Amino acid sequence: MRVLVVTSVPPTRCGIAAYASQQVARLRAEGHAVTVASLEHDGEGAGEADLHFRLKRTSDLLALARLVPAFDRCVLHYQHDFFFDGLQARQLVTHNLLLGALFARGVEVVCHEIVYPLLAGDCGALVAASERFKWRCARLLWVHTAFEATTLQRLLPGAPVRRRDHHADFTKFRDVDQATARRDLSLPPSAKIFLCIGFLQPHKGFDRAMRAFSALPDAAARLFVVGAARVPKPETLAHIQELKALAQTDSRIALVEGFLSDAQFDTWLSAADVVVVPYREICSSSVVARARLFGKRVVAAAVGGLATQLAAGDVLVQPGESWTHALQRALDPPAPQAIANAPLRLAVVAPWYGADVPGGGERVVREFAQRLAASGAEVEVFTTQIASYFSDWSKNARPAEARVAGVAVHRFPVEPRDAMGFGPIAARASAGEPLSAAERAVFFGEMIRAPGLAAALAANRERFDLFLLGHYMFATTVSAALAVGDKGVLLPFLHDEPYARLPAYREAFAGLRGALLLSGPEAPLAQRLFGLPPERCAVVGAGLDPPGRFSRFTFARRHGLGRYFLYLGRKEDGKNVPLLLSHFRAYWRTHPKATLVLIGPGAFEPLPGDAGSIVDLGVVCEREKRDALAGALALLQPSVLESFSLSIMESWQVARPVLVHADCPVTRDHVERSGGGLIFSDAATFAAALDRFAERPAEAKSFGRAGKAYVKREFGWSEVTQRLLSALEDLRGAGPRQS
Repeated sequence: MRVLVVTSVPPTRCGIAAYASQQVARLRAEGHAVTVASLEHDGEGAGEADLHFRLKRTSDLLALARLVPAFDRCVLHYQHDFFFDGLQARQLVTHNLLLGALFARGVEVVCHEIVYPLLAGDCGALVAASERFKWRCARLLWVHTAFEATTLQRLLPGAPVRRRDHHADFTKFRDVDQATARRDLSLPPSAKIFLCIGFLQPHKGFDRAMRAFSALPDAAARLFVVGAARVPKPETLAHIQELKALAQTDSRIALVEGFLSDAQFDTWLSAADVVVVPYREICSSSVVARARLFGKRVVAAAVGGLATQLAAGDVLVQPGESWTHALQRALDPPAPQAIANAPLRLAVVAPWYGADVPGGGERVVREFAQRLAASGAEVEVFTTQIASYFSDWSKNARPAEARVAGVAVHRFPVEPRDAMGFGPIAARASAGEPLSAAERAVFFGEMIRAPGLAAALAANRERFDLFLLGHYMFATTVSAALAVGDKGVLLPFLHDEPYARLPAYREAFAGLRGALLLSGPEAPLAQRLFGLPPERCAVVGAGLDPPGRFSRFTFARRHGLGRYFLYLGRKEDGKNVPLLLSHFRAYWRTHPKATLVLIGPGAFEPLPGDAGSIVDLGVVCEREKRDALAGALALLQPSVLESFSLSIMESWQVARPVLVHADCPVTRDHVERSGGGLIFSDAATFAAALDRFAERPAEAKSFGRAGKAYVKREFGWSEVTQRLLSALEDLRGAGPRQS
């Protein structure tokens, strides 16, 4: 792959240049052809770059934009000062428009520093609008911490934000032991050395570390403040004079001025015992990331995203807390357990996983994994090489290792199964017929046999705090539950169906830590069928992004339709589609102008009288689906086996009403709580509901608006992610269930 990386580069001495040089090294080691474009002009500071631009100039921005299409991938490292001389509104707007045009050519932006107040409107609505335009034009926005991801998603809902840790590309510029490093730097060999390192700037807070250290009673401890001015501004030079004065008050403190090479920087880190990061403001820190690379204990301020960068045993200093006490704590042996702010280590287990895998539950699992990763959890996915529910389960079509939206995915092969033996037994189980022990063994043994997946989970059990097990009914979930035991958390997508009453499920899930549920009615069902205690069952819901663009009239015009009702989902018995078709055909006999549109996977076999009344479009793209929902008289959801129903939420997002079955506790609960539609129980109430939707447009509009308000209130991603994180943290801290 041909890759263009736009960045500052060595010998420019800054964390971004060091970060970028290591990213370039990794890409080249992977076999990519990498071209580096420097943000500096050709000459002093151009350094290791192949091309040189001055990106504060319009002509250079346009030249770079013309260059981007020649590459398969373009990664641009962003820091405000690289592109702007200040905060003059006119330059901000003009340059943002130019940068937006550049980003729109497929640029991925690594966001080292975003001026969030500009997005929030501190420099006026016009500047904020140009900022939003610029960032939304980018193909991807890479950030380093959950704090940045959350902030950016709050200011730019729906933006393509992805998280990648600072240290993901980091390697040691100099790998040296502590004794050698101290000898090379002429440092005391046995002292307890604290280190503040980086550019000497007021916001770094090195002065408060020096004051706090002076109150530390340990005579053998030493504090070294190492760095130089990044830009010799008057306020920076005055701050350095303040640091010099503070160093003179305590013989244990030394200020070491000067620019450091990458190797010298790593030598100092290796020499230290504790790295102190007393920043007053920051989004994320490459110093913390490099300290983790060397296994050093860190004392850091609770600002920006620093908390999520820390490791077990590090010390987080809250506002108002004593820095002297924090430094003293760093002298104590690390606690045997991880600190409360250590990232959650979570393995997500699913029968199949991928960006193109259809299905509402599959989408929820994928979104949960990605949102948790973006919020700071360390997430990996374990799944099979099967492509989807509708694929041939004996063909391992997916790659063994992949990254999906930045999340590592490990896939394991599935062994061929005895379909002839499995099919009749599965049919009997679906009908609620009792199975013998031998038949149950065939049912679970031939469903999805992936022994490598279960073995990998057992082998990695200690690497993760919890295992989130998606889709209760599949054999992968049962084997995973047995492999991970009390570290397992069930995400069941549970329906009140005969399958769920098979004894093997209750036996496998009895030892799990707890469960996450998508709706209130699902929780008591899980407690009753699987023996899960109420205090270990958390209702988190499922989140939805704001809908993209849609039209209320385009879909009908495109397909030559008049007014129509819509079904969205798999066309199968389990979704109650035969009942829907039966009721609609009866309705059509007295309403011959009525039309039902079917969208989703699965086969539809029309009857001779269906021509013109039932239209099957199969699987469509997202924009087509939104247009279909927006233009429908109502969404018809006949299923009685739902744990959430994303299609209902998507219909409400575009303010269209829904019709649900009275025998489905979950969808009925949604409608009753929201006032977003009607409920049917038989052909007569079905027909009456369709008449109301068609003949009372004002009432239908009112239903749709009520549903839209309900989704916005209950199922925005920020609310769902917070519930999800809180529930998982509670389960992590709760420990195994008592038998």
